[in-house]
Amino acid sequence: MKILAVDTSGMTASVAIAEDEKTIAQFSMNHKRTHSEKLLPMIDHMLKTALWDMAEIDLFVVAKGPGSFTGLRIGIATVKALAHAGNKPVVVVSTLDSLAENCFVQDQTLVCPILDARRSQVYCAVYGNGEKIRNDCAIPLAELLAFLNGRKTLFLGDGVDVHRETIQKELGENALFQPEQFRYQNAASLARVGIKAFRDGASLPYYQVEPSYLRVSQAERERAEKMRGETVQ
Repeated sequence: MKILAVDTSGMTASVAIAEDEKTIAQFSMNHKRTHSEKLLPMIDHMLKTALWDMAEIDLFVVAKGPGSFTGLRIGIATVKALAHAGNKPVVVVSTLDSLAENCFVQDQTLVCPILDARRSQVYCAVYGNGEKIRNDCAIPLAELLAFLNGRKTLFLGDGVDVHRETIQKELGENALFQPEQFRYQNAASLARVGIKAFRDGASLPYYQVEPSYLRVSQAERERAEKMRGETVQ
């Protein structure tokens, strides 16, 4: 099965093609150009380099979030259009599940991908012994650290860049951090999680594919706050 995977949930845009579990090519870019400008050229370049044609793709895999609201919309809209054109199935994958796929840990070490959600909050999930022990959520960092309760934990994701000092202060030597080259979203991991989900029957028609934001947008929050202020007045 030939797979095209797309992750635009963060600053880095990443695309990959795979044949079953084997990664054929991956192209990632962290650049000032927007995802809307670079995503389709990245896909086109990768396919041409691998001598693949879009018509050969059997399955599309896309990161559904959490992450950047705008980035998620661009990636999902692109995949929906490509899947529609070829009448192909789509698998949506949690950004956090995809990040966890980057990790290999032994003993009782937990894996905790974190994405910066601002306002001292993180998007996060927690994995242990190959199982997901805390589902995707948007919570204050302090609440996450309380849940971890001092246990040895490997952190990754862009939230590390923002919250590393606080995490180290709380967990000490039990705070581990994924090396930078494996810390961020990559579409090869997304493809691996996607093919497993597809074999478990998790594919969708393109028109049912939606992002998972976990919380309302900043614009919606500001509007709600403004309306509450007007009500009080």
